[in-house]
Amino acid sequence: MKKFITILNFVLVFVSCGRGGLDLEPEQGPPIAFDELTTRAIITDDNFESVVTEFGVWAEVNTTAGASDFTDLLTNERVYKNGASWKYDNVRYWMYDRTFNFFAYWPYTVTGVEKATLTGNHPGYKVPFTMTDAADRELLFAHNTCVTETGQALPGAVNMNFEHALSQLNFKVAKNSANVNNRVILNKLVLSGVKNKANYYTTRDSDSDYWEIAADASAIELYPAVKSGELSANTPGGTISPVLQNPLLVIPQQVVGNTMLLSIEYSFYDVDPETHVATLLFKTTVNKHIPAITWEQGKSYMYNLTLDPVDNDILFGTPTIASGWGTSVQTGGTLIIR
Repeated sequence: MKKFITILNFVLVFVSCGRGGLDLEPEQGPPIAFDELTTRAIITDDNFESVVTEFGVWAEVNTTAGASDFTDLLTNERVYKNGASWKYDNVRYWMYDRTFNFFAYWPYTVTGVEKATLTGNHPGYKVPFTMTDAADRELLFAHNTCVTETGQALPGAVNMNFEHALSQLNFKVAKNSANVNNRVILNKLVLSGVKNKANYYTTRDSDSDYWEIAADASAIELYPAVKSGELSANTPGGTISPVLQNPLLVIPQQVVGNTMLLSIEYSFYDVDPETHVATLLFKTTVNKHIPAITWEQGKSYMYNLTLDPVDNDILFGTPTIASGWGTSVQTGGTLIIR
């Protein structure tokens, strides 16, 4: 699959802090590190390290033991790959009897990330995001909380569980089974009306997270690359593959009324049953509005469509919805969430 440099899945998960087994002075512990076996969310078939070489981190610690007020330890710190491990320049240290909160996001090229107060007066972060017409950028982020206690080993590394923040769209298109003796070639697919700009608000309490469409957002057209070849017939038991080279990654949003239009350009051929010679009868475009739905963060949507060349219509089946982009795989102690 195409390599994207974009990241996230949601429900945000709090994961454990690796125990370094070091008991140092009560006020000063080992450096805070970011484990090379950081749990990760993947949008390609390649592993995390080959795609991601840096990510941004915010960290805070309560001012005294048991206090509910926090002070910043790291502010939009760049954590970068250094050989087999992760490094950062403004090194901070663990302390006993404190609560440490960490927030990470990818790609680090996202600008304008800042602390914010969410609806319900929850402290958190604001992450601005803008889509391109290729819809191939992703956004990932993670949260973790580590609590230290006197008499217990201080953590060494912080494991960050990156998850998907966007929604993933894909399409399976079949030709009407009534036209099994004709050939239908899909030339182009366009999705228009998708809002391209929003802010993501996230906090340690993932139930409080939400997307907010920006006031200056535009409704854009997406032009994904399609696979070449003949469409399969929509027959019982038939296997129909997705038609896009890569899934679309879009900002989670509501599809209401006639706001989003799907356009499919195709060529229709007559095939001689004896010689199997195909003759082009016509080339046209069919348009149909996406049925009302809410695309949620971290979920993938497979739209099952049937193309009817006789009536030049698209029939929508019920989309298949899944959490994440696929399956979870355990590899060498690292959970890869696809």
